[in-house]
Amino acid sequence: MSGVGPMSSVGRLSRGAAWLVLRLRWLIVPAWVAAAVLATLNLPPLGQGATLASLEPQNSAAARAEAEMGRRFDLPLLARSAVVQRDARGLPPSAERRALVAAQAAAAGRDPGLSDLRGALPITNVPGLVPGSREDGTTLVTYLFFAPDASLDSQNATAQAYAQRHARQALVGVAGVVPARVSQWEKIDAALPVVTLATVVLILLVVGLHFRAVGAPLITLAAAAVAYLVAVRLVGWLGERAGLSVPQEVEPVMIVLLLGVVTDYSVFFLSGTRRRLAEGDGRVRAAELAACANVPIVFTAGLIVALSTAALVVGHSKFFQAFGPGLALTALTAMLVAMTFVPAALGILGGAAFWPRRPDARDARDVGPRGWRVLLGALITHPVVAAVVVVACVAGLGFAAWGLHDARLGLGLTRDLPQDAAAARAERAAAQGFAPGVLSPTVVLVEARGVTRRTAQLVALERELARRPGVAATFGPAQVPARVVPGAVLSRDGGAARVALMLGVDPLGAQAAHDVKALQSDLPALARRAGLGDARLAVAGDSALAAETIDGMLHDLARVGLAALLVNFVLLAVFLRAVGPPVYLLAASVLALAASLGLATIVFQDRLDYGELTYYVPFACAVLLVALGSDYNVFVTGQIWQRARDMPLRRAVAVTTPRVSRAITVAGLTLALSFALLAIVPLRSFREFAFTMAVGVLLETFIVRSLLVPSLISLFGSKRHREAQREREEQEARRRRPAQPTPV
Repeated sequence: MSGVGPMSSVGRLSRGAAWLVLRLRWLIVPAWVAAAVLATLNLPPLGQGATLASLEPQNSAAARAEAEMGRRFDLPLLARSAVVQRDARGLPPSAERRALVAAQAAAAGRDPGLSDLRGALPITNVPGLVPGSREDGTTLVTYLFFAPDASLDSQNATAQAYAQRHARQALVGVAGVVPARVSQWEKIDAALPVVTLATVVLILLVVGLHFRAVGAPLITLAAAAVAYLVAVRLVGWLGERAGLSVPQEVEPVMIVLLLGVVTDYSVFFLSGTRRRLAEGDGRVRAAELAACANVPIVFTAGLIVALSTAALVVGHSKFFQAFGPGLALTALTAMLVAMTFVPAALGILGGAAFWPRRPDARDARDVGPRGWRVLLGALITHPVVAAVVVVACVAGLGFAAWGLHDARLGLGLTRDLPQDAAAARAERAAAQGFAPGVLSPTVVLVEARGVTRRTAQLVALERELARRPGVAATFGPAQVPARVVPGAVLSRDGGAARVALMLGVDPLGAQAAHDVKALQSDLPALARRAGLGDARLAVAGDSALAAETIDGMLHDLARVGLAALLVNFVLLAVFLRAVGPPVYLLAASVLALAASLGLATIVFQDRLDYGELTYYVPFACAVLLVALGSDYNVFVTGQIWQRARDMPLRRAVAVTTPRVSRAITVAGLTLALSFALLAIVPLRSFREFAFTMAVGVLLETFIVRSLLVPSLISLFGSKRHREAQREREEQEARRRRPAQPTPV
């Protein structure tokens, strides 16, 4: 049966690696500590500050249309920052006068200390000027336009200074995409220490209580600290060298993923070492044997997580192209530290790692295989029971996954913020006075020779656009003749015109993305009806960018998903030396993923009335959960496959399932609770991410790995194991067959 073990050649290599690690244990531990110190001192940190990478799809038609408008028109209409003033009783005339004077000074460059500012455009909700305004004279929005090379932090600081200097009367705040993105970063940055501390306390409690020891959680935390200090600097260095703007969402996920994964891997090394110590082995020998058993599993599991998250780079989204390598490097670092630092530390400390109690006979039995776990392990090996368990698990997970069919995606930067955030309050005030889309208008660009002279047709097009579903107001040739605001809606060269649309919904939400895509599809027909069938048409604005971003991610789903599944399949097939088991193991993980996303849709989109999920959450969760699902499948199937060398497969399932169940449960609970702690970050997207990941890991721990996978293995096994079982049965039959007398 030696041929059915997982990765026999890697198993031999792991024995050599374990021997080497334990012989170099006094060098490995200080070497990793030195690496963490040197990385902290010499490598760059993660890029600080907010970015708009997620709003910049590659080859964006909306971005090209915006650039063309910047070239052809004197006055911008698209701004990512705006100052909001509001008084429900009516703004005083002096507020409007001051806004006009300040805007003129900004346009002329006469405003000292605001060097990044290139212009300002104030509008008041007077129905005659802005049709569709909900009120009359209560709200003033001043759009701010900046130099193209100004950073988001600089733009936000300048906008805040402008507001304090020129808009003190009835000032609500600064709103828009840039203030919202900067506010997101500030919330993440402020929550990072709390998330880190809470995760550390969680690991201390869970690992300490499981092993009833002080040293075990301290070894785990030391390994996690080393891995984090190295990984975060390596990611910062990689981003700097590759010119990638690492999203600020990466660091909290890095912390939780790294601490959770290192804890998972450490639990298996700690459990194996404790068992060997209880059986009488010395500290070095016990750590070496535990390393021999777990290094192939940890190596394969870590490689699966790393390569699966790295698969994000095959997508076209800039967000994922930066997100993927960061998580992949984190997983690789966690794997290397767990495979070297933890066994080396255990080889040094031995039984002291489990102080104040010494490993005893209970630990030799791994504290697991008794009671209901033994009964469960025996039951799921019966074909009828295993079939019932498979049907019940698939039906339950499928029912939970049904909620996914109605999922909607949106960017919703401001809606991501807490209700009391300054940018959120300012946006609500602007929406009260105008409409929700006032801060991020959608602009239709019309280009044709001499189009500015075709006033009647342009007015007809604007009226067609005003009748579109979701459009609260329009701003174009019908309201703004060229002589009133030159260069606003008609280009000076006569070849372009534009109409700004104020949407009646969140301009970065799922409904706005749907409305803009429908507009883009119907725009040629609308232009023909208006007599502009020969014109070139384009749509610009944040809603169009959001729609392109979401569409791009949906298209990336097939590419990224296929790459991640292929990586998982290949590594599982090599590890298990079989083709069939990886298929049903991956199918089980995908089903658990769909169930967790379906539950997230029901909870956040429907029950909490969010109306949508944040656009990147399902995709990031999908890659991570499939990777972690395969990661944990490796732990379960690896143990089963090892035992199946010496006994029938179903017997191996019955023996292994209860034996590893406690370690699996501790590892899964720790990882699930670690991800749940991301809800500390006071952003809606992080709460969605925390819920989805925590539920997904719990489903993997208690449904997939504990019930579904052992039942599937009992039912289907693998061809190699079936052949080995037949060979074993034939050998047993020959052994029992009476010896034939030798003929004379």
